[in-house]
Amino acid sequence: MKTETKHTPGPWAIGAETNLEQAQIISGEGWHLALVQLSPVIANARLIAAAPDLLAACKGLMAACVGLQAAYVGSNGYKYPYHSDTAEDAARAAIAAATGEG
Repeated sequence: MKTETKHTPGPWAIGAETNLEQAQIISGEGWHLALVQLSPVIANARLIAAAPDLLAACKGLMAACVGLQAAYVGSNGYKYPYHSDTAEDAARAAIAAATGEG
């Protein structure tokens, strides 16, 4: 999995120019990244601002899944109950959507 960041690095935050009608998303350096105007404004802004952290967490979980898969696949190829293809596939898809890879 590539580690090159193609987006504005986090952290992102909700800017000071936020009210109930619109929310500003800013980078850690204070650069304006987005203006959210779709209701519910604050909930949407929080989710967008959390995107870099969510991507990093997803990548970390994928690395853990790979380690678990190696540890819990027997010599006969049986995947023991601690491995979840569904969760792993969802994380892979989310990372691909966020990075434009895959």
